[in-house]
Amino acid sequence: MKKNTFYIVLFASLGILLAGLIIFVVRRRSKEYHFDTTVTLSYRDKRPYGAYVAYNELSRVFPGTPVALSRRSGSFTNDLQDSDRHQLMVVLSPRFYANSLEWNQLIHWVRQGNYLVIAASRFTQDVKDQLHLQLSNFTEDAFIEEGMIQLHDDSLYLGLAHPPFADTASFFYPGRKMDRSIVSLDSSFTEVLGTSDLHYANFVRIRAGDGVILFQTAPMAFSNYFLLYGRNMRYYDNVFSALPARVDKVIWNQYYLYKNQEEDSSSSWWSGLAKLLADPALGPAFRLLLLVLAVYVLLNMKRRQRIIPEIPPKSNESLDFVKTIGRLYYEKGDHRNLAIKMGQHFQEHLRTRYLVQLDPSEESSILRLSSRSGVSETLVRELATMLRYVHDAPSLDEAQLDEWYQLIQTFYKNAQ
Repeated sequence: MKKNTFYIVLFASLGILLAGLIIFVVRRRSKEYHFDTTVTLSYRDKRPYGAYVAYNELSRVFPGTPVALSRRSGSFTNDLQDSDRHQLMVVLSPRFYANSLEWNQLIHWVRQGNYLVIAASRFTQDVKDQLHLQLSNFTEDAFIEEGMIQLHDDSLYLGLAHPPFADTASFFYPGRKMDRSIVSLDSSFTEVLGTSDLHYANFVRIRAGDGVILFQTAPMAFSNYFLLYGRNMRYYDNVFSALPARVDKVIWNQYYLYKNQEEDSSSSWWSGLAKLLADPALGPAFRLLLLVLAVYVLLNMKRRQRIIPEIPPKSNESLDFVKTIGRLYYEKGDHRNLAIKMGQHFQEHLRTRYLVQLDPSEESSILRLSSRSGVSETLVRELATMLRYVHDAPSLDEAQLDEWYQLIQTFYKNAQ
């Protein structure tokens, strides 16, 4: 028997040791690094698909040139001035949802002698029509527009055209693709600078007045993962080398990274309203119409129906009856009878509220009531003692009746 006990303890110890080892290995593996596939393209994000490297490398590519951030809310075109020259704006986002008003202002700003770099996969029809570009369908199965993308993709291959670039090697990384191909363009003012692995254009340079637009349809090429993979930083340098030599200011645009399609779909309504208010004749007339409507609404807010009289709530006749009977017992000096009625009412309250019948002769009922009501045992014992005295005493005076009333009220105040 002792030998069997020894083997039982031995196998149990080995089983516990093995289970502990398995738990240790599982927990250690769960703490291992998991690749974060969230696409943000934010200038502050150091995750694989953030744009921290692309933003901070601007100071190296354009030494001595100030780098500024555009606003994240409202139209960024409000910051564009007619006096701007030799300024560069970088737009990096999964989608570039510019409405016609914003795009026209941006093109006007570029024509004055400024530069625009757009790296995105989705564009509004206004942008594609004005640039005379036709894009292919997406190369991945699904593309979620709400910013946080958790889909997996295969890899991205990019190449540069020769000329103008001397570096004709292909650039690759095994991460998200999210690119488009330019299947049709106007070669009279558009120059192909880069291609995809299928040799379709995905990076072009467009002349607009005295300015330049660099249009790139693979925004993942500016992600941290792509730029830090192998020698892909050369692709980044080549992209910005396609701009004129003089750049006095760089603007990193965050507006379209946070603007969604719903805002774009309603933008035509807002742009129409803005044009209406800006018109020298229709604007004041529209404001006057709004003022007249507001005055009309305010004048008609006055109550036209007479005030409905307030109906007083019905009185509790049963409560009035109880008060009358209690007053009758008190005025007749029948304090014992009144005290017994108070005790009966108190016992009914304990039965319905706490499911306890207070019995002065049973210690368990005192403890049970104290536990369920949260009232101290001392007070409950005093109530039990007084309850027995009320029933056993031949008569009660006014002071004893008042003491019994005060004990009951103290219980009500302290009970839960």
